[in-house]
Amino acid sequence: MTVSNGLALLNRTSVGGTVDGSLGRLTVAGGTNQVLGELLVGYGDPDYGKNATGMVLVTGGQFIATNDTTYLGTYGDGRMTVSNGLALLKDISLGREYGSHGSLTVAGGTNQVLGYLLVGDSADNSGSSGRVLVTGGQLIATNGGILLSVGGGAGIAGNGQMTVSNGLVLVRDTTVFGAGGSVGSLTVAGGTNQILGSLSVGGVDGSGASVLVTGGQLIVTNDSTFVNAYGGDASAQMTVSNGLVLLKDTYVGSYGFEATRGSLTVAGGTNQIGGSLVVGHLFSGATGIVTVTGGNLLVTNATGTASLDVRRGTLALNGGVVTVDNFYATNGASSVVNFNGGTLNTAGSTVSNGVPFRIGNGTDAATLNLVGGTHSFADGLIVTNNAQITGIGTIVGDLANPGTLAPGHSAGTMTIAGRLILFTTSVLEMELSGTNAGAYDQLVVNGELIAAGALDVALIDGYTPNAGDLFRLFDYDTVSGGFAQMNLPYGLANWNTSHLLAPSSDPLSGSLIFIPEPDTCALLLAALGGLLVRRRRRP
Repeated sequence: MTVSNGLALLNRTSVGGTVDGSLGRLTVAGGTNQVLGELLVGYGDPDYGKNATGMVLVTGGQFIATNDTTYLGTYGDGRMTVSNGLALLKDISLGREYGSHGSLTVAGGTNQVLGYLLVGDSADNSGSSGRVLVTGGQLIATNGGILLSVGGGAGIAGNGQMTVSNGLVLVRDTTVFGAGGSVGSLTVAGGTNQILGSLSVGGVDGSGASVLVTGGQLIVTNDSTFVNAYGGDASAQMTVSNGLVLLKDTYVGSYGFEATRGSLTVAGGTNQIGGSLVVGHLFSGATGIVTVTGGNLLVTNATGTASLDVRRGTLALNGGVVTVDNFYATNGASSVVNFNGGTLNTAGSTVSNGVPFRIGNGTDAATLNLVGGTHSFADGLIVTNNAQITGIGTIVGDLANPGTLAPGHSAGTMTIAGRLILFTTSVLEMELSGTNAGAYDQLVVNGELIAAGALDVALIDGYTPNAGDLFRLFDYDTVSGGFAQMNLPYGLANWNTSHLLAPSSDPLSGSLIFIPEPDTCALLLAALGGLLVRRRRRP
């Protein structure tokens, strides 16, 4: 049947009959085709017509079925493609009964669902499947939502998948869920998938659910995202390898039930969470895993109140960049943090999990960057080889540093409320851009400073020191040890280092003073004179 103009007004309509192997097709290229009752596409007889196939093609005009449900695949194979025009439907069920298959493709135009889109809607038996493919146009379901892989009970499973490669998907809620071995998946490879309500990823009884973002945009900023599987060998996972993901509060294996599990992996792209990212739950048996191997994981908002909270689970930072307003790992041994590589930018930290907070695995490059605030480590902090700690703020706890310590953000002050232990492999980097407070890096140790390793001092922002310029690099309670190597601008001979590690009773303790030798003075004056000459020659 083909409608290219005018009005076709139908009652209950079946496309693809009950006879085994039958084929039916309805094409709407213009005009209006309105179905007043059910629309059954690929409706096979349970005994004689399971191989029936039905197709609906909307290439223009309007296709309306708003009074009852549209079934794509009921004991058969049902397909619907919208490439132009408008398809306005009530509820859509894809893959309804045993062995049935339903598919909806939106390549252009607008497909608006007034109720629910059920993908893999197994009702009585297992083996059904549903697929939604959006390659262009618009798929809108803002009154109901989308359910991918809807199991009907124990041993009853329907597999559902949805892929967005272009165009716009705008829905109220999306649930990627199943039961009895069902599998549900949502893939965003391009375009925009915006969810106005919540996103739930999970299932029970051996089912699997996954969200994969390889490009485009996934936006869930009005309500929460849940990545939780319950009981048995069920799984729930979300992976971002490219594109942009914008979320509000996100719960990974942490929705208040025993034995819930979930995982979030960031391998590329940008995953930004404007509320809380909660890993695991305080209840025993609930666990979550967040793994970052590349890309960006941002847990921030304009008010600085967003938080990454490892309650009962694991944060594995192996690469990429994680930026947070507040970082928590306070549930004892249940809060596991494996900081192997990559960068963690944090404006506030509280860690109390029974072990020192270790930066790096000793092989891969790792950076903890403090963006102001207070950072409490109840069991201390260790910077391993090939790792570094940078930035400004206050560290509460002892710091052992076999790696690199670089206070300031060109320049600034880092305060350690505890003991600082430097090792023979340590590198302490300080920068100078002037003599005023805040113009050079400063390290304040409210405890003991044990010096060792190398001190590297660099001039920045074109600054040239004058004879007698004094920089109080260190402020400490007590000091011991010394630097095996000091790499200073213009060479060690041009500096007075006698006060650098002097006892705190010395009024100039912690200070470095520039005292250039005559040859160095001549070079500096020559350089200054050349600069003045060049300035005079400018038109």
